[in-house]
Amino acid sequence: MSYKSSLGIALSGGGIRGIAHLGVLKAFDEYGISPKKVSGTSAGAIVGALYCQGYSPEEIMKIIHETNYFRLLRPAISWKGLFRIETLVDVFKDFFPHNSFSKLSIPCLWPPLI
Repeated sequence: MSYKSSLGIALSGGGIRGIAHLGVLKAFDEYGISPKKVSGTSAGAIVGALYCQGYSPEEIMKIIHETNYFRLLRPAISWKGLFRIETLVDVFKDFFPHNSFSKLSIPCLWPPLI
């Protein structure tokens, strides 16, 4: 069964909560529901961007597991946020061959617009 929709989805942050969205995205895929726009914050933004790049929820989970994603985050409480992601930049370059939201398969809204 396939649904035509103009569904947009916003994924929340919070490490494990961001990853838990993979279950929702997998269910969407199984029912033929394709979000037309994705937005997210923190871990949800990373999961959303990978999904918009065209990775399946299973592939994203494998990426998170194999890259030790959470070990690469470094605490850095500042006005910019709670974590420094500089250590993840090289990891992201491996999975995003371009440096532009406009080249993603599904529009990924930044900043998140809800």
